[in-house]
Amino acid sequence: MVGGYTKIFCKINPREGGKQAVAEAYRNLISVGAKPIAITDNLNFGNPEDPKVMGQFVECIQGITEACRTLNFPVVSGNVSFYNQTDGKSILPTPTIGGVGLIENPRSAKNIKIQNNDLIYLVGFNDNNITPLSLLNEVNLEPITYANISVDLKQEAKNGNFILKLISRKLVSFVHDVSDGGIGLALAEMSINNNIGLETDIDDLLFFFNETQGRYLIALNEVNEKLLAKSALKEGVNIEKIGIFTGTSLKFGKKNICLSEIKNSYLNKLEDIFERS
Repeated sequence: MVGGYTKIFCKINPREGGKQAVAEAYRNLISVGAKPIAITDNLNFGNPEDPKVMGQFVECIQGITEACRTLNFPVVSGNVSFYNQTDGKSILPTPTIGGVGLIENPRSAKNIKIQNNDLIYLVGFNDNNITPLSLLNEVNLEPITYANISVDLKQEAKNGNFILKLISRKLVSFVHDVSDGGIGLALAEMSINNNIGLETDIDDLLFFFNETQGRYLIALNEVNEKLLAKSALKEGVNIEKIGIFTGTSLKFGKKNICLSEIKNSYLNKLEDIFERS
């Protein structure tokens, strides 16, 4: 699907944004052990009579096309919506991607849960030079006009196939893709969804919020750690141990956030807004 991150990215770099939208749908399926089969797209843009808008549309389609071909993830249906604007101002380019995949053994998808003392590994190369776009969008007062983000589709395919093999061999307890918000948001979602805290010695803001593409976070039992390392070496995939799931707090270096506090903020934010209104 598509979030605010993708829309902003598509405005800054429509071609890479189109690739990213497809790649994120691909990662979402991989994370639950599904082999990606096909996508449907819903392309929402502003006034096509505006050359800038039409340029965004063309480049976004080029990016989607490149991603679908490289990932063997064809488009089987879709539609286009133009003239989405208010008072003459066009919406941000919004390519919505829905993907479908196949889980060959549905039973293997049941009871997937992080266990206490599971290790946390990052799968995929982490580039600290990549722009933390979601973070900047939250803190910047001025619109963001540049982002150093690119989508390596060959790496996407390699890392995705590696994750599917880990899942089929039952070497991992849980998998989460890394997308908008980076590692920091992905870790928080893993803790919230599994009701367990985490600890990591890393205390680098850019590490947690940069948005390098093609990455996954996995949780696994220490017993499987050597098998993971052996498999990663064989497949030529970069892995990095970054922490452990345990306790009732999220500890990032010396920073400590209570799980119940972040869980309440994550799950009840809309309700809190209405109550304050």
